[in-house]
Amino acid sequence: MKPKVYLETTIPSYLTSRPSRDLLVAAHQQLTSDWWNDHRDRFSLFISERVLREAASGDASAAARRLAELAGVPQLEFTPEALDGAIDRALARAADERAWHAMMRRAMESDFGWERAAKSYGQVYAQAAARR
Repeated sequence: MKPKVYLETTIPSYLTSRPSRDLLVAAHQQLTSDWWNDHRDRFSLFISERVLREAASGDASAAARRLAELAGVPQLEFTPEALDGAIDRALARAADERAWHAMMRRAMESDFGWERAAKSYGQVYAQAAARR
């Protein structure tokens, strides 16, 4: 079974917007495009009604492009039962002390530092510059 990924509105926005002159935004656009084109098939993607509403707002032409990218992505239903299930799963995870500590340890061992991100951005900037 593929891992599940919930797409929020930033993904179709980065995919369809004009290339930015801001280097950080341009890097995000490029990374998003690369992931969308090369890796999205490895995941089961989902969106929500809220994402569709946000993607449909604003400039009509831009909205149409965002919605076209989201076409065919299944929409999650938000129901009281779904909320109850999510709360039950979260409480069960918190109640399992071994699982909770393992999850916390993995999170604390993860590298969220700027150095790793800066190297990644540097590579993307170089690729973007080479394409222009």
